[in-house]
Formats: sequence, C-alpha cells, structure tokens
Amino acid sequence: MPRKSMVEERSQQILDAFERCVVRYGIEGSTLERVAEEAQLKRTIIRHYIGNRDALVEAVAERLRGRLDGQLDTIVAFEGGDREEIVAFLYDGGANCGFSDVILIEQFIAASALYPAASQKILEYVEAYTSAVADLLGRYSDGHPRTWEVAYGVTAILFNEASLQPLELGQRYSDASVYCVDQLIAGLSGAK
Repeated sequence: MPRKSMVEERSQQILDAFERCVVRYGIEGSTLERVAEEAQLKRTIIRHYIGNRDALVEAVAERLRGRLDGQLDTIVAFEGGDREEIVAFLYDGGANCGFSDVILIEQFIAASALYPAASQKILEYVEAYTSAVADLLGRYSDGHPRTWEVAYGVTAILFNEASLQPLELGQRYSDASVYCVDQLIAGLSGAK
C-alpha cells in the first residue's frame, strides 16, 4: 500500500487537531494558535496546508458530513423487523453519532450565522437522518401517515442523549430514553 502524501498526512493531522479543539473550545475558541499547538505544528504550516479558520471550518464540516453519511448507509441497510430490534439497532447498531460528532454538530448549529455553508451540510444531514429513520419506521409501520413525525422525535431523543453524555447521567436516563423511543415507535398505528 502506498504511503500517504505529505499534503494528505498534514491535512489530516490539522483537521484532527481542529476537531479536538472545536470539541474542547467551540468553533470561536478554536484559534489557529490553539490548533497549531494541538497539532504540534507552526501556525504557518496550518495556513499553508489548509488556509484560514474559515477554510478549516469548511473542511471539517465536509469531513464530518462524510462520516455521518456512513451512518445513513447503516440505517438504510438495516433489515430488522420488530420494534425491539429497531430500538436496539438505533441505540447500539451504529445508527447514532459518537459524542465528538454530536458536539461538532452542535457547534455548527450554534455558529450557523457565521458559517452558513458548513451549517447547511449539517442541516442536510439532520434531514437525511430523519428521513432514513422515517423510511425504516415506515417499513415497520406499513406507512403510517405520521411516521416522519415519530422519526423526528426519535432523532431528537437520540441526538439529545448523545449530547448529554459528558454529564454521566446514569442508567436511569438511558433507560428512560430507550423507553421513550420505544413508545414513540409503538404509537404508530397499524404497526406490526
């Protein structure tokens, strides 16, 4: 296997560092100086390989969207049938975001006025995720007319639970989340 080019290697190193900084300090707190320190590079190297902070934001949004699209593929490919299998899949089957990605999503939402193109990628992802969950639930519920609304409720619960992970709320909260998702899905009339 050929070795990665220096450009690709440095770019990945810089984007990894920027993501860690955004998770820790937010987009606005992720200065080029902090990113350079995190990447253990000089600021001029960052500007050479990626550009300014706006370019970093755009590049990370694009990279994040690529990772998130992989989750969408997992949802679309899922063939489980009953409610219990669907709920288990939504929580444990690779259909939800990791903590760092949720924080990145939240940061893009919070900075949407400053970075509309990057935020648009996240909006498109949320819409695609909700639609993928709606399609999954539609197969389960025989096309109930409120399937999309239930899918949005499920999406909101899953994203909220992931964003609260740092609080280490405990099993009671996880169980409550699973119960609420289960009840939303159970509410689809005509469900199998």
